[in-house]
Amino acid sequence: MNLIPNEKILMESDNKELILTTHRLRHAYRQKGEPRLTSLTLEALRSCELRRISHPFWLYLGVFYFLLGLILASYSGVYLLLGLILAAMCLYTYYASRRQVLRLASAGGAIVADVAGLSREAITEFVDAAESAKIDLLLHLHSQ
Repeated sequence: MNLIPNEKILMESDNKELILTTHRLRHAYRQKGEPRLTSLTLEALRSCELRRISHPFWLYLGVFYFLLGLILASYSGVYLLLGLILAAMCLYTYYASRRQVLRLASAGGAIVADVAGLSREAITEFVDAAESAKIDLLLHLHSQ
């Protein structure tokens, strides 16, 4: 990342994908092998949101397969085993597909970063630093 004059890096994620500077936020990552880059100026930052994304459909489908296996077990024990295997696969898919994302939005776009490996405290510290940097930048701009 090339810094502009008087810009300093304030924080960055462990994997170096998410960078907060005194002037902007930058998210550089790979999606399906393709490099992606999203950048927001701190002046444009409007909101910060931490959310957990999950797909409960997989849980419901797992319960359905489990119950179906129990019902059909009277015909053959194979159906019970098949129901348990399918239910376990659905449960695994549910837990494997859950994500925790940090959304940093402006009026025209947003940075959506997968922050699954970071603790809640680290994410809160990053958001606090972004908000503080924005306030400092606005105070500096208005004092000129």
